Amino acid sequence: MDGLQTGLALELAPTRDSFDAAAIPGFRAALQAAYRRLTAAERLEASQQSQSLRWHSRACPLCASQAGEPVAGTGEDVVRCRCCHLLYRDRIPEDDQSRLRFGETEAMAAFHALKSEPLYAQLEARKSRYVLSRLLEHAGTGGRRLRLLEIGASSGVLLRAAAERGCVALGLEPNPGFAQEARALGGNVVEGFFPDALPDQARFDLIISMDVLEYIEDPVDSLVRMGRHLAPGGRIAVQVPNAAHPLVALQGARSPIYKPGHITFFEMETLITAGYLAGFKAVHAETYISEVDRLLSWPDEALWPALHAQGWTPRDRAEITAEALFARDLGYKLFVVFGRPGE
Repeated sequence: MDGLQTGLALELAPTRDSFDAAAIPGFRAALQAAYRRLTAAERLEASQQSQSLRWHSRACPLCASQAGEPVAGTGEDVVRCRCCHLLYRDRIPEDDQSRLRFGETEAMAAFHALKSEPLYAQLEARKSRYVLSRLLEHAGTGGRRLRLLEIGASSGVLLRAAAERGCVALGLEPNPGFAQEARALGGNVVEGFFPDALPDQARFDLIISMDVLEYIEDPVDSLVRMGRHLAPGGRIAVQVPNAAHPLVALQGARSPIYKPGHITFFEMETLITAGYLAGFKAVHAETYISEVDRLLSWPDEALWPALHAQGWTPRDRAEITAEALFARDLGYKLFVVFGRPGE
């Protein structure tokens, strides 16, 4: 463990490898217990709430089609739209109840504990620096400090990285514990949900939404609302889980991507389509976090069909690398920077 800590303590340039858990020997074992506690807490919470929640049906949140086809092995209520191919749940909780999961629950406490683990925190800090680097490459400063909004600021790691890069940063965070922690780190954080917690006239050069859009009933409308708070020439950066990663198919309904609360499951094409429908174009798109070590732990008889389903036919396991996954937009997380056409 001492060697692992020493290796992670080194300041690295913000590259995809620097925060890829698959590239850090010992990372999985070090955090295995924390991940298990989180999974158990989320499943217990979902079981306890399932009978009391009010539910309603929804059409495809991208194209409004009712032609959703159930997808085997993905879990309850998950369908794929026959028209635009989006994966989504067609039966979801009422919004006022679904928001309860961001309060002080056992699952949120377990998530807080995971994020407080030093190894996890170090990788999260590296990813924040990487994300900001990619975003700033596509943002004109105009000789001034950029105003940045993070939707779902969590413990404030990205806000701190943004301040280090000279941004005037504001975060929105619905969980009281995370909001308090972010403030303790020096972050300017408002406790509440987007867009309710923002003044109507607030404008930002950069808006970042990390692992939020998968919880939203109408992701296109959410992007439209972000646009209303975007200054001319501004950029919106979105990170969501990638439903196309082969590990998701291998794990099926047990995949964390299909966990309770996640109701929309994006692949690169459908995420870019969501931005287009909201009036934006993708100016940068990539995937990161390979999960290649977990992928290669599966036997051939399961692994090859999962890869072939994504149109990938490697000759042997040596070809299954992080770089190969990223080249095919098959990293575990999607990351897209959006801008308005012509800006």
